[in-house]
Amino acid sequence: MEFAAGIYGMKAAEAGPLLSAWGESGVRVFEVETGGATEKTAIIQAFAKVVPTDPPTSGRSWDGFSDSLWEGLFQLGETRVAIALRGECWVNQPCGDVQTALDVLQGVVTLLEDEKATGGRPMSVCILLCGDV
Repeated sequence: MEFAAGIYGMKAAEAGPLLSAWGESGVRVFEVETGGATEKTAIIQAFAKVVPTDPPTSGRSWDGFSDSLWEGLFQLGETRVAIALRGECWVNQPCGDVQTALDVLQGVVTLLEDEKATGGRPMSVCILLCGDV
């Protein structure tokens, strides 16, 4: 798979080698292990442990998480970022807070690619949903 902005499902076993190759080519890589977490606060806190957020997020608000994640990633100054989400809830018919998280992540990916939103410094973010797809 070539690096491309967006959200993609991938077999967990294939993600490791791909992320390594991307990292070696200059892509900034983050791996988020959410385990069995399917509720908002736990999902947001799993992200905040690994992916930069600015300001740090408490996990109480999807809007706050979206803004914080956007700013944290933007402040990295990278052009390409990959985020691997590990946990079956991401690939097996996501619903509830998991689906809301995916909607939030799609919004962040879209805005970070936008020339106007980033002041002419767009970033490509690829999110891999790693499980048994």
